[in-house]
Amino acid sequence: MGGAALIGAVLGTILFMEINRHVPDDWGWSADWAAWLMQADPVQAGYQLIDRNNPGLATEVNEDIRLDNAYADALHKCEDEATQTGKEQRCVLSVTPPQAR
Repeated sequence: MGGAALIGAVLGTILFMEINRHVPDDWGWSADWAAWLMQADPVQAGYQLIDRNNPGLATEVNEDIRLDNAYADALHKCEDEATQTGKEQRCVLSVTPPQAR
C-alpha cells in the first residue's frame, strides 16, 4: 500500500507540473506558485528571482523605478504632449542628484 501511495504521489506531481506548464500565462499560476514557494507576494517573488539571476538588472529596475517616481509629473506631461500632437516629443528634465542612502 505504501508503494502505491508513493507512485501515486510521484505521478500526481508530474501530472500537475505538466498541466501547470501549459496553462495560459494570464491565469498567473506560475507566478502564484513561485510566490507561495518563496513565501512572498507575486511581485516581490518575481523581483527576488530577477535579483538572484541577474543582480545588475535588479539594480537597473530599482533605478528606473526611482527615476519614474521622482519625475513622474514631467514624464506624464511630455507623454500627454506626444499624444496630443501625435508626434515624437523631445522633453528636457531637470534632474537632481539622488539623496545619499
